[in-house]
Amino acid sequence: SPFLLVQSVNKITIDCGNKLLKTTHFVNVSLYDINENVPFEKDYISLVHDIHPYVMLNPARGKPGNQHSFADAIQVAKLSIDTADILPYWLYQWFEGKFNQVKLD
Repeated sequence: SPFLLVQSVNKITIDCGNKLLKTTHFVNVSLYDINENVPFEKDYISLVHDIHPYVMLNPARGKPGNQHSFADAIQVAKLSIDTADILPYWLYQWFEGKFNQVKLD
């Protein structure tokens, strides 16, 4: 059978050691505008290079009714944790409330 049954977990613990970088919060438009051929190198340098991104990650695969119903993740690391859009509407309202809903131990 091509399927493997796995058990879900309620808690995951990640020891990041010294691999954890400073956290930054910003939005980019890679979901809409960046792939292996676009933008051209000169445009990439002017649009992206100056912000020195460490990782560019698109949202995980979506489904109809999600904010990004057409998204498809790009593999950028062995493990990445992508939190869902927990705030309604776009542009986001009550952005400060997001941090009250996320618990980091």
